[in-house]
Order: sequence, then structure tokens, then C-alpha cells
Amino acid sequence: MPMKSAPIVAVVIVALLSACANSGSPKAAAAAPPTAAVPAAAAAPASAAEPPSGAVLPESEIAAADQKLEKQRAESRKLRAANQQRARQQYANDRIAAWRLAHKLADLRSMENNRVVDVISVVACEAGYRIVLAVTGATTQMWTEIVSHDGDRVFVEPVDLDLEGRRTVRHHEYAQCLAKAGFKVYAQPRHKASSRQLAILGEKATTVAVACPKGAADPACKTAKVSVLPSVVHKGTVYPGVRDRGWIAALTGCL
Repeated sequence: MPMKSAPIVAVVIVALLSACANSGSPKAAAAAPPTAAVPAAAAAPASAAEPPSGAVLPESEIAAADQKLEKQRAESRKLRAANQQRARQQYANDRIAAWRLAHKLADLRSMENNRVVDVISVVACEAGYRIVLAVTGATTQMWTEIVSHDGDRVFVEPVDLDLEGRRTVRHHEYAQCLAKAGFKVYAQPRHKASSRQLAILGEKATTVAVACPKGAADPACKTAKVSVLPSVVHKGTVYPGVRDRGWIAALTGCL
């Protein structure tokens, strides 16, 4: 029995040895699927093309950017301040001009009415300035006048423009005639007799009127040798006192 099983054992050993030898042969290696070699560069994406997250700019660039921004802010503040200053100055100039115009109108109304006329308020409006005037006495009378910005037109109430235009032209022509004739009247603001003389000459009396705010002591009156107000001066001759239209017409030929 032992002598018969020996060849079988030998055959099994030979088969095992043959299998081990074949597993290390090139054919066995070819039977297994090849493993693709991955380059190191392809395995991990290159980081040189993009800056790393959380990168910090150099200190010099940050400082330059801050200086530029601060310069822009300073220029903006300076420009805004200059614009505000110009606006304030323009507003102040407008207010000064408006009040000067209002007081000029009050002086004219004082001379016309033989009473002191005061300025109560001045408000800018679309047509010019809305000026509130008042006469103070036993009772106070107030009224509103609208004056154009250039002071050329005064509106007290709605008027017939055609009639107003003809009347204005007539007064203007009369004043121009007096001026060409060398006629002048010296008057004092807020002076009763002076106001009466100007009222006789009409609304364009200022064309030929010379104001002497200090009375006969005013330099303008002294230069013309006027000692009484009002006085008419015509071709170097002084005629003191109030003169009516008939007298003026005989002197100048102006009607």
C-alpha cells in the first residue's frame, strides 16, 4: 500500500512547483490589468497659477492706496466747503441788495407822502422782492409793494398796463425834458417841503433830484451853494422854496 501511493504524492508536488513557477512569469504578469502611472504634476493641480487664499498685499501698496483715498476725501471736503461758502456769500449779497433797494423805496415814499416810511420786511419772490412798508403815527398803516430785482418796476396793486405804460412814458418824457434844460432840484429825505416838491415833479423826479441827507450842510448842497431845501437850480441860478408846475414850465418850457 505505501509503495503504490508514492508516485501520486510526487505528481502533486510537481504540479505545485509548476504553478509557483508560472505565477512569476511574464505571461502571468500580462494577464493582470496594467495600472496606469499618474504623473506627479497631474495628480495634484498646480498652485502657482492662482494666488493662495488669504493673500496679503504688501504694506507699501496698502499705504499708497490709503493715501490716495484720503487725498480724494480731502479734495471732496474742500470743494464742498468752497461751494457752501459761495452759497452763503451769494445769499448775503442778495439780502444786502434787497434791503438797500427797500430802504431806497422807503426814502422815496417818505418824500412823496411827507411822512416817515419804514421797512418792515423784505422777502424774495418770483417777480423780485416783496417789500412791506409802514407809516407809524396815531395809527399804523402798512402796505406791500413788489419791486423787480433791478429796481426798475414797482407794483403796488394790479393796474391797467396800457394806462400805466402811457402814464410812465409821460412822466419819463417830462423828466427827460427837465434834465435837458439843466433843471435840478435839491431835496432832503424825510423832509416835508422837499417831499412836496418831488410830488409836484412826479414819479420820475429822481431823474433830476439831488439828495442832501445832511440838509444844507451836505457837501452836495454846499457845492451848488444851496442853503434852503428844497431849492431849484437852473443854469447856475438857485431858486429856493417849493415851485409849482406852471412856474417850472415858464422857466424850462417843459409841460
